[in-house]
Amino acid sequence: MLPKGISHSLAKFEGSVHAIVVNYPALLSVFMEEKSGRALSLHKPVSTYKFLYCAHFLSDVLKQLCI
Repeated sequence: MLPKGISHSLAKFEGSVHAIVVNYPALLSVFMEEKSGRALSLHKPVSTYKFLYCAHFLSDVLKQLCI
């Protein structure tokens, strides 16, 4: 059993990771449409399979920790 403070922090982080996984296609399309340097610099690392794999893995692990 995790302490209450850590459990709460993990639940917030799990929500953020879950939002990335659920909204991934929309996130990529926004990065492609934006012409700012910041959006273009984020598009390359976010569009890799490693990022998506890690996001799904984290989502699965954090879901189990937050139960």
